[in-house]
Amino acid sequence: EENFFKEEFYKKIEALEDHWKDKLPILFSKLLDTIPDPIWIKDNNLRYIYVNEAFAKLFKKNREDFIGKSDIEILPPDVAKECVFTDIQAIEKGETTYSIEKDKIDEKTEKIFEVIKTPLKDKKGNLIAILGFGRDITKMYKINEELEKRNKALEEAYNKLKKIYEYDYLTDFFNRGKFVEILDEELKKLRTQKEEEKKADTYLILMDICNLEHANELYGFLFGDKLIQEIATILKKISPALGEKVVFGRISGRSFGILLETDKDITNVISLIKESLSTVKVIIDSNIYKFSPKLFFVIRNISRDVPIFSAENLIFCMEGSMNEAKNSEDIKDYYIIENGRFSTEGELNSLVALLDKAVQEENVHIKIEEIYDTNTLQKEFVNIVGGIQGEKGFISIIDIYNSNIKGQNFLKLNQLFLRKVREEVYPTLSSKAFLDIGAFIIYDSISPNSEILKNILFIKDKTVFTICESVITNYKKSILQLGYDYNIKFAINNIGYGNTSLKNLMDFADLNLLTHIKFYPEIVKKAITSDKEKSFLKGIAEFCKGIGIKTVATEISTEEEFNLVRDLGIDLIQGEFVDKIRR
Repeated sequence: EENFFKEEFYKKIEALEDHWKDKLPILFSKLLDTIPDPIWIKDNNLRYIYVNEAFAKLFKKNREDFIGKSDIEILPPDVAKECVFTDIQAIEKGETTYSIEKDKIDEKTEKIFEVIKTPLKDKKGNLIAILGFGRDITKMYKINEELEKRNKALEEAYNKLKKIYEYDYLTDFFNRGKFVEILDEELKKLRTQKEEEKKADTYLILMDICNLEHANELYGFLFGDKLIQEIATILKKISPALGEKVVFGRISGRSFGILLETDKDITNVISLIKESLSTVKVIIDSNIYKFSPKLFFVIRNISRDVPIFSAENLIFCMEGSMNEAKNSEDIKDYYIIENGRFSTEGELNSLVALLDKAVQEENVHIKIEEIYDTNTLQKEFVNIVGGIQGEKGFISIIDIYNSNIKGQNFLKLNQLFLRKVREEVYPTLSSKAFLDIGAFIIYDSISPNSEILKNILFIKDKTVFTICESVITNYKKSILQLGYDYNIKFAINNIGYGNTSLKNLMDFADLNLLTHIKFYPEIVKKAITSDKEKSFLKGIAEFCKGIGIKTVATEISTEEEFNLVRDLGIDLIQGEFVDKIRR
């Protein structure tokens, strides 16, 4: 059938040829002139034998101006060179070619074309002409260029934001958050790695600049910043000599973290760092200062005894070990952590194990403390505290949080605690209750589908939710959103310990979200002998009365403290001594 069609088709063409031979060229030319894209044909000497109307208009010439001429004779030099080059490419390849050509039409106009060129051959395969077709893609090309510029600008902006998010601005080292993330990944890898696969030891080193505050006081904060920068520069220079793999992070204002894989003796590594930083040159306004940093190192081999807890908890433990080791008379400038001395890892491991077990068994404990009116000693509130039971007694959720233990199990413990309050405690409440919630709960409660939020909303009519000062400082917007959206009431805990401003108190009071504040217990105890603390308590108590917030003193253990709280006009009171006199 295919052959028949072909034969019939060609027979008809041959039959029509005599009739149409004068008309077909005219029709063909008219057809090509209706096409808005430039079309041209050149002979095998690369001279034009045909151009359509669009091609002539493009170069602002008549069609006859092109016939018999080459590109070099008729077109601008730059355009001509590019046209000849792509013609030769099509001839050499012997097949259709595609290219992008920029044609400068005149001094003000540049056009960009997608050009297709096809060699035309006779039946014997000999080249007889070149057919060219151009499509104006100037607008599209410009749009793509603009998109590329924008994408590049967006990429640069993203990299800047990423650098701000991941890197310390002074040292260009990873900041604490990113360093912890990298350390967590390393710990995961080490936990699954077989002993025979470990080619070198992996260490976590914390380096503290003990006399940075002294430098700031002596020379100013600009000097301190320059000193930090110079120390970072020196550490980068010596990093190849420290080990095969080195990651630096700035852990705090004056301390660095070093994640190091090395087969060298770690004491030699510490000696190299100390020697390199023995004297640091700081240049300010062309003045050269020399400063000798007092360094202290704490070192933990994390490949031989891989910690079971998170990187954040590991750093937290090492910071604690550093503080204890510094105060030891027999340790000079570095301490290699081993289980036992100056190590809180054992305690933290035990706490993590207790938490895991409590969550697995859904065994959360609740402790209820009564809070009384300071003048009448009538019960006004109860304080509901969640936690787990350890060998030495009750460990509250707040204590667990302060131990720097985070993660999914900590979130699950909070979920179990609130569920138990809802199911077992809430139905029995005869008075209002304070219930401590931390940053973890605030963060999770923002989601409308949160189980924690559902439990909070169920018990909110009888509950004032207590948050500590640091949570106010770091999560103020989320707390305000939570309170405003769901009409939740808050109390602020440990006033006097942190840095909550009076403005924060007023912001919450103005929205009718804050009903109580609780003083930091140590402030009350110090106020017995300190006029400064007493004035602070009195001032805050009077300020709170003025804006309609009630004050609470907790952990009152002596008669002196009890009488002081009464004299200062603090509204509510809780503690062993109060329980004793009520009995």
